[in-house]
Amino acid sequence: MQVIDIPARQGGTWIKDAFALFRQQPLPWIVLTGTWGLLMFGSLLLPVVGVMVAVLQPAFFAGFALACRAQEQGGTVTAGYLFAALRFNPRPLVMLGVAIVLIDLLLLVLLQFLMDTPPPPLVAADANPMERMQALVNGRESLLMIFFAADSLLRALLWFVAPLLAFSRMSTWHAVRWSVYASLSNLAPLSVFGLLMMLVFVVAAVPAGLGLMVALPLLAIANYTSYRQVFRE
Repeated sequence: MQVIDIPARQGGTWIKDAFALFRQQPLPWIVLTGTWGLLMFGSLLLPVVGVMVAVLQPAFFAGFALACRAQEQGGTVTAGYLFAALRFNPRPLVMLGVAIVLIDLLLLVLLQFLMDTPPPPLVAADANPMERMQALVNGRESLLMIFFAADSLLRALLWFVAPLLAFSRMSTWHAVRWSVYASLSNLAPLSVFGLLMMLVFVVAAVPAGLGLMVALPLLAIANYTSYRQVFRE
């Protein structure tokens, strides 16, 4: 396996290539990623489901990668691909999901510890939730920025792990090392991709969120198209 260093502008082609695959089978991809979206929405309502969905996120993205490869080989994308990777390489994917959840919890606990001070006295006890949230955040913007930056860096470094585990039976740690190396070698295109995807989701949220039917598939497929450009198997 070989990692290719690509120019920064290639981060945009990951989205372009993802849209090309989506356009070939739009409805199946909407069903597949729509199922994923419903699971994430359900996780907000039921904490137990939320933990399970969070742990299975790497497996879901590995399933998206398998669906992309199958489509390129003439197959049809189905909702069954959401759990397909669990039949191929379950243990490393679940271990990765557990590790990510634990790191996120550690970051949240640290953030809570740093921000755990009483609200300013100028905020009344019966103030509405938005006012209390604003008071809690006021003066702590730098802490929130550091938290989101750390979480974003974690996601970037692990961006390629899911497709790596989808197409080989390597260990979790082995895939993490490959992903970290590839991400650091291609930090510029990853940054361009991240900024463009943020713009895609902002635009997708405008028409009552209907654009998410395209934005979610693009994110799912781009994980594979980026892997395909960066790695030579």
